[in-house]
Amino acid sequence: MAHRYSDVISRTLSSRERRVPTNQQEETPFVIQPLASSSALFLREFLGRHSSSLREDIARFGAILLRGFDVELRGGFSGGGPARCGVRGQNDA
Repeated sequence: MAHRYSDVISRTLSSRERRVPTNQQEETPFVIQPLASSSALFLREFLGRHSSSLREDIARFGAILLRGFDVELRGGFSGGGPARCGVRGQNDA
């Protein structure tokens, strides 16, 4: 899969990363990792810049896994990160 975004690493979850093996050849979820900056500010700006494309990715892959960003677990997305592009974090549902 080609990288869709130039300022992060984007890929699908590999089979060796899965905790539970599956029989299906699913390309889900879509994983986004920092390339240079892992700050919460960068992530918030990235989500805002690519909101339309990210919604398409959610529809295609079923989920997006944001991995390796400096976001606090408690209240990290309360500042409107994913909500700005029309999505909610798993714990916000």
